Amino acid sequence: MKDWKMVIRDAIIILCLIFIGTFIFVAILGAAGAQKLPVNAIAASNILLGGIGFTISGLSTKANRFTHMLKVAFGVWLIGSMNVVFFQTTVEQWLSSIFFILIMMAIGGGISYLLAKPVKTG
Repeated sequence: MKDWKMVIRDAIIILCLIFIGTFIFVAILGAAGAQKLPVNAIAASNILLGGIGFTISGLSTKANRFTHMLKVAFGVWLIGSMNVVFFQTTVEQWLSSIFFILIMMAIGGGISYLLAKPVKTG
């Protein structure tokens, strides 16, 4: 059960990084007088911040890193389904978001493997 607590913790960390980063980015653009938000720049920012979150997740686990990050990616995706209920996200957008979440996982996971070799357990 401790494994799922770590998965939920890491998913929440990643989502908070993305949420806070997007909020700050949009606030800066608004203060600069942007009339239209650059969706591609926001998406790139989300992938970067999600990658940082997955790097933290990969470095903080003592379990099988790849399996842990897959579980975290699935958790981020499931929690993201709340956007369909509370915000203007369509079901199709949410379903396709798994692709971008896996990109974040690949970036963050790759960086975590470069920074620290996995510890062999068992």
